[in-house]
Amino acid sequence: QAQDTGRPSLSSTLTVFFNVLDLNDNAPLFDPMSYSNEVFENVPIGTSVVSVTATDLDSGENGRLEYTIVSGDDEGVFDIEADNGTILTRRSLDRETKSLYNLVVAATDQAQPPQQALSCH
Repeated sequence: QAQDTGRPSLSSTLTVFFNVLDLNDNAPLFDPMSYSNEVFENVPIGTSVVSVTATDLDSGENGRLEYTIVSGDDEGVFDIEADNGTILTRRSLDRETKSLYNLVVAATDQAQPPQQALSCH
């Protein structure tokens, strides 16, 4: 409110609106931190093995996550859907060749600079 010093005193009121912008102050979090699943050998290529989920309390690009496999898939057997965390077979699984995979998946937000969470599967 603004008011003058005259007699009579006159005043005016103004309403101010503003948006509070999101700061990338939250890192992505996997819940649970570790996943486990079983899959039969020789399933068709493109079979879903497991879906991983992380959350980020930030909004907009600061909270939009992209999933990647960062280690444990040297043979290129798996693929991950970057937008939803579903891990799929890219090649045929053969238990006699390899019976256990330990993948490390990252969830990275799209902020600059980005924040990242890791999870083992």
